[in-house]
Amino acid sequence: MNFVSVCKNCGRTIESDFFYCPWCGFQKKEPALKSELEDEVFDKLESQQVAGIEKRICEMKEKLDELERDFASFVADSSPLSKKIGG
Repeated sequence: MNFVSVCKNCGRTIESDFFYCPWCGFQKKEPALKSELEDEVFDKLESQQVAGIEKRICEMKEKLDELERDFASFVADSSPLSKKIGG
């Protein structure tokens, strides 16, 4: 047994589970799929953001490691020089 309701726009009788009035096209209620689709889209966007952030963090870590190696090399190279100048 299908339940019926009245369209708020045109006043005709329609089935309660309709999202749109078949007579005038008035949107009776939001489709459940729209909510699911929005969730899917936002989940995908969020995962892309997280992946982008993780990629940038990884790149920054690599650059920091390179800078630390350069600094360590600089300090190692300059140590004998400072001993010669000071001594």
